[in-house]
Amino acid sequence: MVGASRQSFQLLFDTGSSFLWVPSSSCSSAACVLHEKYRRLQMGEAEVSQGVAMSFSSGKLVGLPAHDKFCLGGDADRPLKLCATMDLHAAEQESDFPFIDMPFDGILGLAPTRHSPVRALADQAGLGAFAIRLDKPLCEEGSSGEISFATDVSQLPPELVESGSLAWAPTTPEAEELGYWLLQVVSVSVQGYGLLETCEHGGSGCLAAVDTGTGDVMGPKVTVDRLLSLLDVKADCDLKKLPGIEFHFKGLHDRIVSLSMAPEEYIDRTRGICDVSISVMDMPPEKPQVWVIGQPLLRKYVSVYDMKAWKVGFGLASRQSHATTRQVPLSAADSFLQSAQNSGFKVVRERKMRLRSSRDSE
Repeated sequence: MVGASRQSFQLLFDTGSSFLWVPSSSCSSAACVLHEKYRRLQMGEAEVSQGVAMSFSSGKLVGLPAHDKFCLGGDADRPLKLCATMDLHAAEQESDFPFIDMPFDGILGLAPTRHSPVRALADQAGLGAFAIRLDKPLCEEGSSGEISFATDVSQLPPELVESGSLAWAPTTPEAEELGYWLLQVVSVSVQGYGLLETCEHGGSGCLAAVDTGTGDVMGPKVTVDRLLSLLDVKADCDLKKLPGIEFHFKGLHDRIVSLSMAPEEYIDRTRGICDVSISVMDMPPEKPQVWVIGQPLLRKYVSVYDMKAWKVGFGLASRQSHATTRQVPLSAADSFLQSAQNSGFKVVRERKMRLRSSRDSE
């Protein structure tokens, strides 16, 4: 809910975003007309400053920043209520694509930046952790996801994750500055081929951004090109001939956290072709070489974000996981992301660290 009028919005929860965007009541764009709009009862209720434009590879938002009260939960299904006064952006203009087909109204950023919505909820309402489960496969009829909020990791629903499967990886020192849940990559391996050559930057290896709003797994050009060459995916899309892929991250106490993708998890056949959901991330050579851990890898796992200890946990999603009193549905996320992914949609200018897929320039 937003503002004194307690308006309700359907939002996409995105760990790779730092902002809260909702359509403004004064927006006349077709995309705004079809969605719930943010209304100020009086101009004084929300502090307004200079306008801002947000560019995407295939879309654009233009709006006014505001400062208003925002609440999560608080209804019969989600009695845990978290409220904070925070910065938000009210869109005055929205491009038709992709926003006109969005089955939700706006985006709630869950990135760990100093002024992000999730940090406001942590500072003012005691939010200490959240967990996200994404449905699979991509856009199956009735697909949905779950998000759980809690004051502490210990208060998250235990039935989310299979017992004993949760492994933790600390975020890197750059995480807050760059605006991502960043992890240290140790290596990437392909079944039957061994380790790939992972990127190097000052001897520190690779970074990986955990991003629930990205429809691909993306990585450094040299490594991804070699990976795609090893996969050698054919037009017949015979999954039995394809190897598994593993990502290895630096875990707590010198342990290694390994996440795996089977062929059916990185091959997308929703458009009638055999498409590999792994693409190149263009980064300047002087910058740290970054992987983006997007939905194809995250669907297999529940990702848990500890805002007190600054670590990310991964556990196998439990088959018994169902919505609980602390969970908020993510039913719209997959359908939007498929539409956006099909046209190369990717947020690029919102972020302090400019991440761009090679598909964006196509």
